[in-house]
Amino acid sequence: MKKLVLFVFTLSILTFSCSDSDGVSINQDLVGAWTGYLMESGCDVDLILNDDATGFLEFYGGVDCYDYDDLTWSASSSSLTLNFLTESLDENGNYAVDEDGNYVYEVYDSEVLNYELNSAGNVLTLTDEDGTTITLNAFVYD
Repeated sequence: MKKLVLFVFTLSILTFSCSDSDGVSINQDLVGAWTGYLMESGCDVDLILNDDATGFLEFYGGVDCYDYDDLTWSASSSSLTLNFLTESLDENGNYAVDEDGNYVYEVYDSEVLNYELNSAGNVLTLTDEDGTTITLNAFVYD
């Protein structure tokens, strides 16, 4: 399902990137909640990109549409990289936790997406390596 969310457009406007203390490059214009509909599968899509380079991707609403992934992300001026996370297991097969009792995650898959953000900054168009395109709209909480 995630393969349906890879992309190939160039950015038509000038954007600015920031780096956090870990050297991860994120485009602040992409931070926020994005929502859309994937016509091929009949699934609704929510993509949340947080300013700390974390987020999640969720597919829902149709037959065989439930898929949820925690992720980390980074972005250049035209490509978005999503690193999908899963809980790590310890040597006994239990979920691994750090010294603060938080679950430890590891990357199990990555996707590089090209994107185009409209000039108003509220429509994000993504195209995958197969040419499949999805348009996501900025979601504003009331």
